[in-house]
Amino acid sequence: MYVVVIPAYKPDETLIKLSEELKANDFSILVVDDGSGEKFKEIFDEVSFSARVIHHAENMGKGSALKTGFANIKSLFPECTHFITADADGQHKIEDIIRVRDALEGGAKMVLTVRD
Repeated sequence: MYVVVIPAYKPDETLIKLSEELKANDFSILVVDDGSGEKFKEIFDEVSFSARVIHHAENMGKGSALKTGFANIKSLFPECTHFITADADGQHKIEDIIRVRDALEGGAKMVLTVRD
């Protein structure tokens, strides 16, 4: 099972679309709300239809949100074999996330990507 970990701070509808596309492509998704506040509750409520969402009470930064996600993967997704990180703003395209999964399925131990 592949889990995509997405730290999110004050996201827009792009996060909803991303989580729906990931779910449609057989990914499990863990979104970490990094203290976005009540104004963003509707976004996270909508995302919760396709992803697990956990929350920081206050903004702690992307690194902390990723650490929270990593620390919770095994308890929330016990069958997880690999995880992939993506950003909530849509800068990581679904095709690229699928390519990372394909590389992992092909035996890669770790996949690092760069923007071109």
